Amino acid sequence: MNISPMKNKSGLTKIIIIALFLLGIFIKLYYINYTETWERQHDVISFGADEGHAAYIEYILNNKSLPDFDPREKWGFFQPPLHHIISAFVMDVSMKAGLDIKKCQENTQIPTLIYMILLSVMSLYIFAKLRGLHKDKIFSDGCLVMLAIVALHPMFIIMSGSINNDALQLVMSLFALIVAAKWYEKPDILRTVFLAVIIGLSMLAKLTGGLVAVPIAIVMVIKVFGFDGGIRTDKHTKVGLSDRLRFFFRKYFGKMLIFAAIVFPLGLSFSIRNKLKWDVPFNYIPPVGENFPESVTMKNRLLDIGTDSVYTKMIARGDAFDEYNVFLALIKTSLFGEYSFSDVSRWMNPLTIILFVSAVLVIVFALFATFKVAFSKKIKLALVWKVLLLFTYVTYLAAYFYFALSSSNFSAQDFRYAGICIVCEGIFAGVYVDSIKDKRALMIIKVVAITFAAGSFLTYALLGFKAGLN
Repeated sequence: MNISPMKNKSGLTKIIIIALFLLGIFIKLYYINYTETWERQHDVISFGADEGHAAYIEYILNNKSLPDFDPREKWGFFQPPLHHIISAFVMDVSMKAGLDIKKCQENTQIPTLIYMILLSVMSLYIFAKLRGLHKDKIFSDGCLVMLAIVALHPMFIIMSGSINNDALQLVMSLFALIVAAKWYEKPDILRTVFLAVIIGLSMLAKLTGGLVAVPIAIVMVIKVFGFDGGIRTDKHTKVGLSDRLRFFFRKYFGKMLIFAAIVFPLGLSFSIRNKLKWDVPFNYIPPVGENFPESVTMKNRLLDIGTDSVYTKMIARGDAFDEYNVFLALIKTSLFGEYSFSDVSRWMNPLTIILFVSAVLVIVFALFATFKVAFSKKIKLALVWKVLLLFTYVTYLAAYFYFALSSSNFSAQDFRYAGICIVCEGIFAGVYVDSIKDKRALMIIKVVAITFAAGSFLTYALLGFKAGLN
């Protein structure tokens, strides 16, 4: 199962890879063009309202300051402000350029569009680094499958037009992994400070960005205690705990103090401010969404997978019941958010069924590939990236299930909270594909991945076409 960097490299593969990347950009551009700032949003409400993310952005724009009141008084104002500051700046520049107010509001989708394009670029970079490839050797079947999953994933299309803070948190967390890998290569003071700043900013985008500190902490432990072999002067010398502690205090203790002195005050600065001024709990989350009936048990949440639609079921939208199975909600919200497109066109439902079925197949394969690659001794990959991606995947997936299952409302099941898992799975899937020698199996996987990408592209293109007709 050793990977050959040149395996499956062909002109056609290269063309498909470039096409997938460009189509991913195109569909996101098209999506924000036909999607208003109040459509398919989360907790945004609308501009001109007195609450929600849009109002939060307007407050910063108009007052040139953070909210000077208890953030619990207005919906959505409890969130860390980094994304809202960036969006307010974009609106300010747009207004000074003489654009009308509606266009200025629509321009708040520019940052989220950029974040999601950067997500694909970063995924390509990480895929190459994990495999140890130069950029001219990245064009493989594995890269094709990875991009089919990541560049055209429906969740990232929706996020490109969502003006809340999820997209920034996602891309900042992914960037933090890249910086952590650079730090691992050369853990000097400059990179230590930079890493602390990036993690802190990820938390200032959304506190769940702090979860990225878990895989990074594991990589740090490997490095600072010499588990990567850095402590050894002689490969035959036995290294004990006391040796590792001396190694840590001699080389890394000061750097870790600097790291902690930056990341915690920066990442928690907004929460600390709210705690000191208004005694807002650090873990404050307002009530959200409609609750499931009390009759719904944990067994139902885990095992009841009966459904009659590829879309999520919500009483608030007129459905007979709320979708309470966490696994179905995971898949459906990753493909269609918390929305239904059943009335868009007679072509939409067959198309979304194809997307749903291909997505399930991709998920099953990607899950298998993730653990196959992570624990295989035959697939030789960069250790730091193997550790970072595996523990990022496990951490965010565990956090998702904990949050979803500990809450009794539907919106807690939205998989956008763990979107980085899609990137990790896509990269691992791509790496595993490049280890497959069976041409028939390889072809089947490629067909499924491309079907998924095509289904996603056509679904959101048709959604826009219908919106244009209206």
